[in-house]
Amino acid sequence: MSCYGYFQPSMLDTTFISLSARQALNIGKQSRVAALGLLIYEHIITIEDEIDLVWLKRKSWVTCLYHFNRWLPALWLTFDTIRQNKVVSSKTCVTYMLCNNIVALLMTISVQTILQLRVWAIYSRSRKVLSWMIVLSIIEVAAMALLIGLTIARVERFPVVSTPAGCLFEGLAPISAIFWTPALILEPIICILVLKKVFLDRHQRGELATSLARDSLLYFLVIFMELVGSTIVWARYPSYIDLFMPWSIALPSMLCNRLLLNMRGRFARESEPVHSSLLIELATLRTSADSRVPDEE
Repeated sequence: MSCYGYFQPSMLDTTFISLSARQALNIGKQSRVAALGLLIYEHIITIEDEIDLVWLKRKSWVTCLYHFNRWLPALWLTFDTIRQNKVVSSKTCVTYMLCNNIVALLMTISVQTILQLRVWAIYSRSRKVLSWMIVLSIIEVAAMALLIGLTIARVERFPVVSTPAGCLFEGLAPISAIFWTPALILEPIICILVLKKVFLDRHQRGELATSLARDSLLYFLVIFMELVGSTIVWARYPSYIDLFMPWSIALPSMLCNRLLLNMRGRFARESEPVHSSLLIELATLRTSADSRVPDEE
């Protein structure tokens, strides 16, 4: 069999897989289960707030994004975990890798749409800020989509081994390692814009504004470290990439939805005067026409 052909299931012999590769596959399988378990736990502990602050509110496209962020990762990781218990064809492994990258891309687009909406609202719905956010997003999505295409085009030329613990991709192209680079560039920009507006504008300083900045900074630090870890592992130890990929889908879902729930919860309890741009943001996210009446949330 050519080393550049597919390993067919009937010809699969796990003795050809090195011990380190087997360990990497098992770690990846455990990582998927852990990410799914944390998502389920997050659903359980936030269900009461979700009902009060999302389900019982007026429906909007932001609410749709919230549910998309909430359920797509859970459904995909559930499918992914079940799929790992079966030995499938190597072509299916390539399709799986494509789908996994597409899910990660969709999560990136969905989460950053909400984050950029926050930036736009904090800057008093500035058209200039909105235009820059749109341009940067288009560049980011185009770059990540191009990298997905190049990765899939190249991976079909390399040995692909399907095992009960997952798919093993040998010889991934080095360009695949920069898949998360566009997000690594845009995420700091979004965080800096939020922190700059909140901490450099004395009118923004307040309990609600500080909470907004703190949540944004926490989200950025966690996601940025996860993206850096994914990039390093993909570049140096590609067989261990499944250790990070489930978290690239699960963490943005959990943290971004927590940002929305925390913001709506604080706004619902807030009684002190709030700067108008923050009211605009909160009103935008809850699709209220009157940002001057906080009791409607």
